Amino acid sequence: MAAARNIASLVKRLQPFNSCDAADALVKLGVPSGGFLPGLKAHSPSYLSTQVKVIAPVQTIKFERNDQKGKKPEIVGHYVDQVKSGHVVFLSQPSGLSNACWGGLMSMRSRHLGAVGTIIDGNVRDIAEQQSMEWPVFCRDVGTTAGAPVCFPSAIDVPVKLNDPREPDATINPGDIIMADADGIVCIPLELAEKVAEMIPQLAEVDKLCGEDVLKGRSITETFKERRGRLRC
Repeated sequence: MAAARNIASLVKRLQPFNSCDAADALVKLGVPSGGFLPGLKAHSPSYLSTQVKVIAPVQTIKFERNDQKGKKPEIVGHYVDQVKSGHVVFLSQPSGLSNACWGGLMSMRSRHLGAVGTIIDGNVRDIAEQQSMEWPVFCRDVGTTAGAPVCFPSAIDVPVKLNDPREPDATINPGDIIMADADGIVCIPLELAEKVAEMIPQLAEVDKLCGEDVLKGRSITETFKERRGRLRC
């Protein structure tokens, strides 16, 4: 219970900020990629929506190709019935598949269970339904055919690797904090979340002051030297 309260507090503290702010903090903490998960874009409530914003702990669901049935475990019951309230659902679909492992009914059930959005390292379908519900969906692409003919849900709440050659070591762990908005998705490792929450207000304030300076005609060189040079984090 105490851990859940702490996560809720972290999410509340991060709420005023965006994914770029989080990435800047993670770079300062030694994460070169800034936690960015490339290739995943908002498709709902509209494509590349500038209004969508999700900040929440992540629940992972790992899919396997059907030729792995009998070799890999399978989730008992339907995975969407196990979605956690207050979490964003992250589905890891095997790369190279055109089928969609998430659809409108999945979003309906997830909303009923209290989840806050869906991220798919793969494809989604029923876009009209997703958008009519204004359900936040980030994914790689869309598809018309359900996933069952080619893949199955194998495990829930396990570490998953991002299927993108640009960030081959990117791992999403259950409980990590996701910040997803128009700029993209950043995964904040849970062990760094408190430091990010402490650092991010200062970084955002410095950027705000830099913007004010630039609007007054000051050069980027000058304002960065003065404003960012004073950063203590």
